Amino acid sequence: MEYGTLLFEVDAGVARIILNRPDAANALNLDLARELSDVALLCDEDRSVRAVVIGANGRFFCSGGDLAWFRGAGDAMPAAIKELATNLHTAISRFARMRAPVVMAVGGTAAGAGMSLACAGATEAYGITKRLVLSSFVESLESQMELEGRGIADAARTADAREGVEAFFAKRKPSFEGE
Repeated sequence: MEYGTLLFEVDAGVARIILNRPDAANALNLDLARELSDVALLCDEDRSVRAVVIGANGRFFCSGGDLAWFRGAGDAMPAAIKELATNLHTAISRFARMRAPVVMAVGGTAAGAGMSLACAGATEAYGITKRLVLSSFVESLESQMELEGRGIADAARTADAREGVEAFFAKRKPSFEGE
């Protein structure tokens, strides 16, 4: 699928998302927020995606909200900002909670909402651990331990888990397939 404000591809299990509004410092307008929400859902639902890398073209990672776009909304600016924020927050939430690790390739300024986006990948490096960290602030110790046990058991059901154990005992490098 073609996007107007970002570049998106999946190759060899790695999804690459590149913010592509360099002339506007990759500032967030409604189109970019919607497209980020869309690709976040695609990455979250595609079991072949084993990692997500998010970067940007140009000098800025993301300078925050697009003030020119805000201004163009006129009297509808409050509602437009709410719609932008809803889409952006959906994207950030999905990136922060998805199974695949999310790596933020921040090579320039990340301000305002751009900093919020950059933090979506900073929660934790791996999917199950990431979910456990996010839930640790609201769960009791007993609930958190149960979730941890279930997460480890879920991971153990995968072909990659079996391959990791076999490779360890065979003293060889594992060949993970993301399954």
